Amino acid sequence: MATLTVHVMADPASGTGFSTPEIASIRLVSLLPVQWRCTTPEIAGGRFTVEIEIPGPSVEQPEYDAVGRAFQDTGLSGWTWVRS
Repeated sequence: MATLTVHVMADPASGTGFSTPEIASIRLVSLLPVQWRCTTPEIAGGRFTVEIEIPGPSVEQPEYDAVGRAFQDTGLSGWTWVRS
């Protein structure tokens, strides 16, 4: 299994309102492929981090694209992410 760490923070430049980090983290996890396993989000200071275990030996561009597609959902409006 490969692990993708996603750091999520509010994006004030988006010009839209945004949900609480608790709600956004649940929404994000619900939008990811069902075969991915996620850790409990670590929430601190209006942002959160979640580690995602992905089947396969490494994280490739299609996995990053899947996370990016999740952030196109209106339930995650006003949030942005970076990977590490």
